[in-house]
Amino acid sequence: MFNKFKKYRNILIATTTVAAVTAGVSVTLHQKLKKPFLPSFYNFKAYMSEENKGIISKTFDYKQFSEINEFYNAILNNKAAAGIGTDFLATQLIRKHLIAKIDYSVLFDMPILKDNYELTKQMVKLTLRKDIWDHLEQYDKYLEKDEFGRDLNAHLWEYFYPYFSQDAVLAYNTNKVTPSDKEHLNEEGEIDFESYHNVYGDDLYHMVNLLKIISENGYKNWIITDAIRDNLLYGSSYWLIPDEKRRTSEHFTGEVENNTYSQLIDSFISLIKDGTGFDVKNSEHITFEGDGLQIVNNLINHQRPDINAAIMYNGDAIDSYYGEDNFPGEVGEGEIRVVKPKFNILLIDGLVLSSKNTQKQNFEYLNVFKNSFYDKLPSIKSLYEQFKEQGINIFDSSILQKTFYEKALLDIWSNLKASEFEEIFTNEESQTLVNKLSQILSWSNLDNQEIIQHFKESNQLHKAFLDGESSEDADLEDWTTFYPQVIRKYLQDNGIDRLLEQIVSVQNKEKSLQLFDDAINASQDQAYKLTLKYLSKGFEEDFEDLEEALKEKEALLAYFARKIALINFANETIEAKIAEKYLSLDNFHFINYNPTQEIDYDFVLRNYFATPINGYDAKVISIYEIVESKNNIHKGILPVDEKLQSLITTTYFQRTKS
Repeated sequence: MFNKFKKYRNILIATTTVAAVTAGVSVTLHQKLKKPFLPSFYNFKAYMSEENKGIISKTFDYKQFSEINEFYNAILNNKAAAGIGTDFLATQLIRKHLIAKIDYSVLFDMPILKDNYELTKQMVKLTLRKDIWDHLEQYDKYLEKDEFGRDLNAHLWEYFYPYFSQDAVLAYNTNKVTPSDKEHLNEEGEIDFESYHNVYGDDLYHMVNLLKIISENGYKNWIITDAIRDNLLYGSSYWLIPDEKRRTSEHFTGEVENNTYSQLIDSFISLIKDGTGFDVKNSEHITFEGDGLQIVNNLINHQRPDINAAIMYNGDAIDSYYGEDNFPGEVGEGEIRVVKPKFNILLIDGLVLSSKNTQKQNFEYLNVFKNSFYDKLPSIKSLYEQFKEQGINIFDSSILQKTFYEKALLDIWSNLKASEFEEIFTNEESQTLVNKLSQILSWSNLDNQEIIQHFKESNQLHKAFLDGESSEDADLEDWTTFYPQVIRKYLQDNGIDRLLEQIVSVQNKEKSLQLFDDAINASQDQAYKLTLKYLSKGFEEDFEDLEEALKEKEALLAYFARKIALINFANETIEAKIAEKYLSLDNFHFINYNPTQEIDYDFVLRNYFATPINGYDAKVISIYEIVESKNNIHKGILPVDEKLQSLITTTYFQRTKS
């Protein structure tokens, strides 16, 4: 999938240093003379789209950091008014009274939330994925007291609203290694991990065993994300019990204490040594890198044969999977393969506000954020009010909340699809078509109940598969979405089968387009006429790539259904609309890390990793998907005090660096 935002990000990073050196002094002086003082907003490098940065920079001096300690020091020294920090950092800052509670009545544009704690909590929980909310709650036990032991009884969500999330993957580049032993490879040349079940049994997906398997298949040059606390968490799943001479995952908790940090560091070192066969200080085979983009580029760059495998974040793995944008003409799409360890990390970054800000300042700042990277939160308000006017309390049941989510997803789909239709039709025609399609795609449409029931059952089967309770997974398109299935029914109800048979029979573009014209002229339904016109144009544009779909009616029908059902992020009109009206999605399009809001996460899942011709890409979806299950257990990094953090850092560097 072409991603011009990601490509621009790479160019931007590569050119910024040169520009800074040649023009930095004069620009800085000019800014000091001309530019009024702006409060500082801190964020990780390359962690916000240009559209969002442009909006933020009108109010803030936008600053980027590489290490989270830079942001911590900026908050501590009253140099940051707001920024994006980590979950564990926010917990520390709350205990120090250094960040303020978020006024969700402003961020959500819902005055009703003012001084209404329970409704505010419900609304925040409603917007977030369940796994994200559950993750935030684990920090509450650290917020019962402040750093001086005084009662605090705080909750992380009150001070910290999630931005993006990520977990860990083990990745390897199939283009860089040709294993001599093909016994454990599938037909695409990727490792068949399931074939090792007889060797590792229930411990197959423990990180040490995955490292062994990948290394045994010839991938012996590793690059590892240099994040100390992450690596200690990985080490905690490989804790040594000396008396019994065995390893255990019982210490996989995210906690680090004075009496455990040293052994956790040793456990990580042993994990790498026993898994890869190389000591962490062996720089020929083990490289540590703190910059995610560098990990991506080193892993996919064909000129770097010295790097062929990685421990990295899933968002960076998605970036690697679509690596053709990083090295145009050199790297192909989908060269890397990924597996996730059973004992995994979950990292959540989010918004925090300095406690030194005034209430008036925070009001202004939150208005900026709700009109940029959190721009869909106010739409939750209008949808909530729509349901309320109908006498529906969405908090009464999970069924009502699902209806709420689906309505929000359909609203986004309708608006973006309308912009695509306007490339072909008048505004009136576009609205006619999008209104018809929105009606048939509605979660509440009784005609869809059989399809929706199948969608629900497919999701249940997929969850059972992830938990290891079913050996069979649901079909990817069946649990990911139900839109193509509904569109397929709509097309068949309107008699498209005859047209499909004729197109498959003639196998010719010009003749097929004439068949489309004949079907359009024969139809008495305006919306269906427009549907056929839209499909005819798409068919004409895609014809050269439709060789397989043209062989049989079912494949062609699936293509047409997906053509309507999917939102194509690479379409220039849609891309522009997203950059204008859907800045949270624009942010994902730039970053590729997992959205924490339920609606954005599902919208990306249903649309971003699929094309009308090829359907859904199971490989990249497996990278994207962060779901808590019995076979994929996530823990967060839990807070430590400054003295212990200093000990951890010093000891880690002593033992892992040459």
